[in-house]
Amino acid sequence: MSLNKGKLHPLDDGSQNLPNFAPIYEMAQTVDRFNGRLRAIFSKAEQKFTADQWHVLHMIAVNQGLSQNELKELVNKDRPTVSRMIDVLERRNLVERRRDETDRRRFKLMLTAEGQAIYNEMQPEVVAFVNRFLNPISAEDQSHFYRILSQINAGLGDD
Repeated sequence: MSLNKGKLHPLDDGSQNLPNFAPIYEMAQTVDRFNGRLRAIFSKAEQKFTADQWHVLHMIAVNQGLSQNELKELVNKDRPTVSRMIDVLERRNLVERRRDETDRRRFKLMLTAEGQAIYNEMQPEVVAFVNRFLNPISAEDQSHFYRILSQINAGLGDD
């Protein structure tokens, strides 16, 4: 039996003028495989992480002092989800909220010494994985890929 990944439904004979779903399916499968490999990396660590928790930890590491609202925008999650992730990382003594000295209503997010140590330990393995993932793709194709993904993301609109 020959499989056609581009079909929407087994009865789709192409006469319905349907879009080609193959790239969407391929993208979803790639994201699932990518996240599965990340989960494997994070499950081996002394401190277990989800991919989302790592993303939050990474964004705080490279943007020390950002606000929870700024983090929410960077990780594209809603406020309650980000708040829960920060709470979890804070309970694990990886992240801390510090009151902003210039605006007492605002908290700055910082890695603790333990959070920074774990980030420094895990980051090389994550970078090596991402490099293995992207190395087969030329810099030009990576640029096109990013541009196309950005267009797809923009087309989805805000939640």
